[in-house]
Amino acid sequence: MFAGVNVLTQNLNNLPYSSDSIQAATNLVNLIGDYSDQMQAGPTGKAGIFKYNRPVVIPLIAALPPTQSQSWIPLFASAIHMGSTEAILSPGTVSFAGWVVSIQDIAPPIITTLSAAKPLLVSALASVTSGNNPTMPLAQAIDTYFRSFTFSCTGLTLAGIVPTPLPVPFPAQ
Repeated sequence: MFAGVNVLTQNLNNLPYSSDSIQAATNLVNLIGDYSDQMQAGPTGKAGIFKYNRPVVIPLIAALPPTQSQSWIPLFASAIHMGSTEAILSPGTVSFAGWVVSIQDIAPPIITTLSAAKPLLVSALASVTSGNNPTMPLAQAIDTYFRSFTFSCTGLTLAGIVPTPLPVPFPAQ
């Protein structure tokens, strides 16, 4: 389960300064990865369903040019989103009473809302400016992005006497 916006904000505020763009990007991406990796699908899920792909994001964040304009937003959102599109999604983390045969999900989950999450992130990042305590709106944007995920998880139920796959949607929590 997510730690929450206040914890994410505090962790962003505590990131060590680095003049090395790769190290700074690594620190930020690891923080985002640590946050998102706590995600679970629905109230009966547990962490482990989602493993953020940090290595693909680090060079993209490190390559962002410094700017005072909002031109960084689509590039940053694309980089963050790449880590999600390339994430490792693991079965066996969600329990559901309707899966009477498998009890837990048995197939890799699918994030059904992934394509809608990126525009949501872009929109949420619009409130991040250097003059408004940027870590709080940045944390809120990242939290909003990950909480917009809905996982389709599949377990086995019975159709008569035949085990049958039953996909069920679960919100990220």
